[in-house]
Amino acid sequence: MGVSKLVWVVLLIVLAVILVTALILPTIHVVSKQGTPAKANSNAPMPISPPINTSLNTPIYVIGPQSLTQRLINTGIPQSLIRPIGLSQLLGLPNNSIAVVDWSVVKPYVSYSTVGGSITLNLTSPAVELLAGLFAKGDLVIINVSRVEAPIAELLLSYTIAKGAGIALHGSNGIHQYLVPMLEMPINSNHTLIGATAIRTRNGVAVLIGPVNLKGLPNLIKNWLQSIETAKGLIKLPTTNQDPSYQNEDPCTVTYQNFLGGPQGSGGVYTSGNFIFLWGMQSLESLGALGAWNLGVEAIQDNYGDMFYYDSCISMYNFVANPSPPYIPAELMGDAAYTMASNGLVPLSMLGDFDMYTSYEMLNSGWYNAYIVLTGADYYEPQSTLSTTSYSISVGWPASVSVSFNAPSSEQISVATTPYATTPYNFFAFNLTWTFTYNYPSTLSGPSTFVNGFIAGQDGSAPITPTNYSPGATYWLYLPFNAEVTAGIQYDVYYDPCWSAWANTVWVVGLTASSSNAISINTAYYNLTSTQSNVPSGSWISGYSMPQICSGISLSGP
Repeated sequence: MGVSKLVWVVLLIVLAVILVTALILPTIHVVSKQGTPAKANSNAPMPISPPINTSLNTPIYVIGPQSLTQRLINTGIPQSLIRPIGLSQLLGLPNNSIAVVDWSVVKPYVSYSTVGGSITLNLTSPAVELLAGLFAKGDLVIINVSRVEAPIAELLLSYTIAKGAGIALHGSNGIHQYLVPMLEMPINSNHTLIGATAIRTRNGVAVLIGPVNLKGLPNLIKNWLQSIETAKGLIKLPTTNQDPSYQNEDPCTVTYQNFLGGPQGSGGVYTSGNFIFLWGMQSLESLGALGAWNLGVEAIQDNYGDMFYYDSCISMYNFVANPSPPYIPAELMGDAAYTMASNGLVPLSMLGDFDMYTSYEMLNSGWYNAYIVLTGADYYEPQSTLSTTSYSISVGWPASVSVSFNAPSSEQISVATTPYATTPYNFFAFNLTWTFTYNYPSTLSGPSTFVNGFIAGQDGSAPITPTNYSPGATYWLYLPFNAEVTAGIQYDVYYDPCWSAWANTVWVVGLTASSSNAISINTAYYNLTSTQSNVPSGSWISGYSMPQICSGISLSGP
C-alpha cells in the first residue's frame, strides 16, 4: 500500500479562521510534477509585518544532533526553550506542541521508492502512524532535511497530516483516498525546514504545510502560537487534558491522545504510569487493516464510496486494586461510524455491543478464568433516548475528557442489557448493546459523517475480575465486541435497506499478576471471530446481507 506524489496535488485545504494564514511564508510555489516549479502564486499570503508582539516562551522539542540545536539558537531562539528529546517521546508531548525533527532520525522508519520523477511512500512505515498522531493533537512539526530528500519528507508530512486531520475523499466510484496538500518553494541551500500543522475550528480543519525560511522561524512560531491562543475559543482540539471539546471522534483515539505521561508500546498494547491501554484499531492495523484516526477501522465500502468503521478499546489499571474481592478497574469504549459519499446511501442504523454476559459465561469453558462486569446497572453512556441530534460521553481516567457526537439528522438511541447475569458481589454481566436508528426529516445528500461513540464503566467501574486469585498466576479474559451497520435508500420518510454488514470481534487477554499484585499483559489478541466465505477481500467484517429490493449495489474492501 503506497501513496504517490503524482496522485494527489492539492494547493491548500483551509477551512479555518484567518489567523492561521500566518503559518504560510511568502514566495510559495506550486508544482504539479517534481522538479518543475510553476510561477509564484501572487495570491499567497504575505508575512505579517511588523512581527506580532507575542513572547516566545513555549518549549521547542528537538529530536536530532547538537548541530540542529545550534542552528536554532543561531536564529534567535533562546537556548532555554530548546528541549532535546528522543523519538519515542514525541507522542507523549502536550497537545499543540512544537517539534523540530532531523530527517536522519525519521528516515530509518520510512519506507519509500522512487521511479523517475515519482515518489511512492509505503503507508505501513512506522513513521506514518507516529506523525499522524502528532497532527491529530494539533502539533506544529518541522523537519530539517537536505534539499535532495526534501520531496520525500514533504510527501511524508503531506500524507500524515491528511490522515491525522481526517481529510479524506470518498468518491462515487468507491475510491477512498486522503486529500494530500502539497506546497513547495525553491530551495537555495543544502538543507531546508519543512513545517506542517492542522488546526481544528468550528468551521472545519486548517491543513497547512510548506518550507520554512530558517531566519523566519522565530516569527513563524510566534505567529502560530498567537493563532492558537487567539482562536482557543474556536478550536475543537483540546490544548490541555481537561479541555472537554472533542467532537465526532473515536473515543479510543481520544483516550490514546490524552494518555498520561505519553503511551509506550505498539501493536495495540500501550502502557503509561499506572495504566494499560488496549486499542483494537491498532491491533487490526498490525494485521493489515487500514485505520482512520478519528473514526476507527475501515471495515467495508460500497460502490458509491460509503464506508463503515468501528473500533473498541479497554483502559485499565496495571494492578489489582482490591485483594478481596480481587478486581482490576477498567473501562470499555468503542464506536461505530459511517461516511456517506455524495449521492451515497444513508445509514439507517448502527450498532455497537460489548458482550460481558458471554465474558462471564466463558468461565464454564475451562479456558478462561477472568471476566468483566459493571458495578452499577446504569454505568454506561449514552443511555436510551427517543430522539436527539447530539449527546456526550465522559471518558474517564486517564484521559478525563468529554467527547460529543452531533448527527446530521435526529437519531433514536436504544440500549439493551440482555441477556445478563448477576455475578458474585451483585455485579452485572450485561450483553450491552447500543442501537442508533436515524430519522431523516427530508432527503439528506452527502457527503456526511456519522459517528456514534459509547463507553461502559467510566472511571474504572467495569472491573476485570480474576477467579481464585493468587499473585504470580496468569488470568485469561474473553470479551466479544460487535459492530453493525445498515445502509439504504431514502424516499422522503420511507427507507429501503440495501445492505447490512457486521463485524464480530473478540478480545482475548492474558493478565499476569506479580507477587506485589502488579499486572502485566501476557497476551492481547483482537480479531474477527469468524467470517462468511463470501466477504469481500480486504474487508474487516464477519458477514453481510443484501436484500433484493436494491439493485446495482456491490461491496468491497477499503
